[in-house]
Amino acid sequence: MSNLKINVSKYLLIILMIAFFTRLIPSKLTILVGNDAYVHKDIVIRLANEGLGILSWNLKSITGISQYGYPVLFHLLSLAIYKIFQTKLVFFLIPPVLSIFTIFIFYKMACEIFNNKKIGLASTFLFAFAPSYFVRTSIFIPESLGLFFFISILYLLVKYIKSIEGHENLKNFELRNFFKIFTGEKKIIVAAIALFILYVFTHRGWVFLLLTLLLLLLVFLLPSIKKEPKLLPIIVILLALFGFIFIKNAERLQTQTVAFLGFFKWLGAIQLVLGVYAIFKYFKSNNPIYKFIVLWAILFIFAGAYSFRFRDPYLAIPICILAGPILLKFINTIKSFKINKKLKPFVLLLLLSIVVLQGVAVSYSSVAKPTERHLAAFNFIKDNTPKNSIFLASRDDAYLLVGETERKDIILQKSVYQGLFDKPPSLNEVRTVQNDVNEMLNSPLLNEVYFLLEKYNVTYIYLAKGTYNNSTLSKYMAFDPHFKPLFISRDAIVYQYVAEPKLTRKEKLNINEKSIKFIEEFWNGYSYSDTIGTSLYNDTLDIEFRDVFPGSPDLNAMISLLYNNLSEKYPELKTRSEYIIDWLACKQLDNGSFVGGTSPPEEYTLTTMSTIYPLLQFNSGNEKHRIIVKKGIEYVESQTSKDSIQVSNFYENSNDYLSLKTDSQVSGMYPKNKKGIIEKVISKQREDGSWYDETYKNIGILKGLCLYYNYTKDPRVLDSIKKGAKWLKSHQTNFGKFKDDGNPEYCISQYADACIVYHVAGDESSMKKTLNYIFSKKIEDDPTPLRSYLTLIYDLSMIYGNEKALNLAERII
Repeated sequence: MSNLKINVSKYLLIILMIAFFTRLIPSKLTILVGNDAYVHKDIVIRLANEGLGILSWNLKSITGISQYGYPVLFHLLSLAIYKIFQTKLVFFLIPPVLSIFTIFIFYKMACEIFNNKKIGLASTFLFAFAPSYFVRTSIFIPESLGLFFFISILYLLVKYIKSIEGHENLKNFELRNFFKIFTGEKKIIVAAIALFILYVFTHRGWVFLLLTLLLLLLVFLLPSIKKEPKLLPIIVILLALFGFIFIKNAERLQTQTVAFLGFFKWLGAIQLVLGVYAIFKYFKSNNPIYKFIVLWAILFIFAGAYSFRFRDPYLAIPICILAGPILLKFINTIKSFKINKKLKPFVLLLLLSIVVLQGVAVSYSSVAKPTERHLAAFNFIKDNTPKNSIFLASRDDAYLLVGETERKDIILQKSVYQGLFDKPPSLNEVRTVQNDVNEMLNSPLLNEVYFLLEKYNVTYIYLAKGTYNNSTLSKYMAFDPHFKPLFISRDAIVYQYVAEPKLTRKEKLNINEKSIKFIEEFWNGYSYSDTIGTSLYNDTLDIEFRDVFPGSPDLNAMISLLYNNLSEKYPELKTRSEYIIDWLACKQLDNGSFVGGTSPPEEYTLTTMSTIYPLLQFNSGNEKHRIIVKKGIEYVESQTSKDSIQVSNFYENSNDYLSLKTDSQVSGMYPKNKKGIIEKVISKQREDGSWYDETYKNIGILKGLCLYYNYTKDPRVLDSIKKGAKWLKSHQTNFGKFKDDGNPEYCISQYADACIVYHVAGDESSMKKTLNYIFSKKIEDDPTPLRSYLTLIYDLSMIYGNEKALNLAERII
């Protein structure tokens, strides 16, 4: 064996090994990555559990000829491997193993094209780590097997062309000589046809292969057309056929706009630059294979601007083939430079590392991976919902939902599972379902939403973070009793649809009293919602300065208490107060928590305690009132340890601001056994009396200490409050405005809480200065007008009593 063979074999083995192991990085052999992978895994598991009899075996479906048919060869192969090894590791290992075979065939093809193993190795290296190909062979999808067939068929076609006499020059195929294309080795064509048949039963990528084959035929016709222009109609016929295949399948292609930089991202920066350079180099070549690859690259570059499916990964194939000789030439040029010999390997290693790292980085960052919260939601669904449940979910969310929980959604049941297990749906049927799902998620007409939910027998709604923030339905679910919250986290939420809720829509109260009229402006028909501010895209800032979650259980609890206190003067307020309690019972989760604060919301412990706290201060006589309080306290206690309180189920106490605020305020509202927690909060106070540089953060912590002191009269807590009050005073102007107010704009609620701090600290002059500044403001201009108004009432009631507090608060309306 020659040294060349030894070197090439060695480097090829290295490429294959790196390609295999880097493809395991996105999943780490623990979590499936890629939305589609979850559905394909689910299909294999269903076949394993229920048998092959569940497949429809409809020929148009299993060949992908029908628009929403679903080829099954990949699933059957995976099923066989799964049955043999009896481990779910097969779902992680099948794609990278297939990629090794595909890369090896690609190497054989590139060597055949250029008659040069070093060039073949260079092209193979570029292709192995082209991001679009890397991604599709890192995840469990049929395309990983489809690409093996695609490359294998191309390899056989290249060998077939090279078996034709005179294949080196297109001029040898002019006119009658065109028919020489049928004189190659027949056994190669037979093998290619056999693989194509298997490909048809694997993945719809065979459509792209047909387009490239038509292009190859066109290349061989070019000399004849040039010689005899009257043959031009043949070209027209071929182009018409090309257009027919394209149009027939274009309706299913994702036609989103493709950004220019997307080509660099998904093809690889080095691959694209070298490939485009090679297009110009080989454009005038008379070699039919070179001409074919060049035209393929050009055509798919333009088609890739229409749909990324042409670019990813089918454009990567010709680009990497063409870029191989340019890369090798570039490497040889670097070797010829008169620079330090020790430096050259590092320059080459840097160049090659960029190719590998871009492929890995794009795959790792671009492929969807479920978070801890997603998995917790899926486990909740599996444990708490019937297996035949139907969920409303967006298409993207449904992949993980269906794949992980084995439940049904609306879109995938129609577009994927019906084609597998029944008669494939038509394009119009799928479009209708997709449009209906979009209506349910985004229509402002709730009666239409209810109708569609019942039409599709939807029992549950699952929304991941992106869908939640972009849907209209999520805003209504926060307060509408048709939707019962079951599982809430920042990344995934689950609601149950209640077709006939016990609570019915009510009109806002018409009572001619200033505070009540103001509060009633925030009535939404079922509860009270603050003005929904624009998110500041920071959880802490949204919690402090925005009410981005329209459910607001804590505000409704405060209103229930206020209306109960005013019910002797206005008896109808008693009915509204009890209605709110019924609404709170509807929106309390089974674990006792209430949600709020952010979008999507979270089961924040402070939100739950802030909702329970007003309810602890009166007894409505409503049994639901007692149950709400009992369950809420149990939830808070479940989140409490000896020296800290969890911020939420998924947000452990970490000594950041939200953690200290939670420790302080929850302890203040429910001081039982919280001494150790309060001592920890005080221990974090700095010598100057602050915890943080931001005024609002110190106010938030001090508010909790004030509530705790009012219960316990602990002198150490009072000393801490006094130190904090001095710091606040030093960061306040003579007019009462805090110096850092404006970045962001403070709410009246922060100033109201500061009044409590000054009052408990005994600094009455600072309290009055702050109160006067509050009276100079208009509540209508506040970022959170309802929250600020209610906070002002309750803070002032601790200073002046209920009646005077209400009178003073009305001055800002």
